[in-house]
Amino acid sequence: MGLQMGTGLALALGLAWLAPSAQAQTAAATPAIDREAIAALTRMGTYLRSLKAYQVAARTTDEDVLDDGRKIQREGTVDLLARMPDALRVEQANDERLYLYDGKNVTLLAKRANMYATVAAPPTIRQLTRFMH
Repeated sequence: MGLQMGTGLALALGLAWLAPSAQAQTAAATPAIDREAIAALTRMGTYLRSLKAYQVAARTTDEDVLDDGRKIQREGTVDLLARMPDALRVEQANDERLYLYDGKNVTLLAKRANMYATVAAPPTIRQLTRFMH
């Protein structure tokens, strides 16, 4: 059984690892990019990478476009708790899913379907984000 990450989960995980080198982005940037904004993002990324534990709570909106062009939107929440480098708990309320990671395994509990799956996983959260894609 494959595991899928919702957009809210992917966004929340992405917050922990902002681009490691904003300097590389600055070098390729056009004059329209504010250097102060890049510097602020660099400082923010450095700070986030220094945290040993953190929590991210987010409101999400998923949108599906039907074949006839109509759009269906679903709102939800994502609550992420992380302890670096190897513990993670992510709850997606709209999908009633719970992801648990202990540095050895990742488990998905699909509450609505009353099913779960556990698979071996890499030893760090950073490696887990690559594994889940």
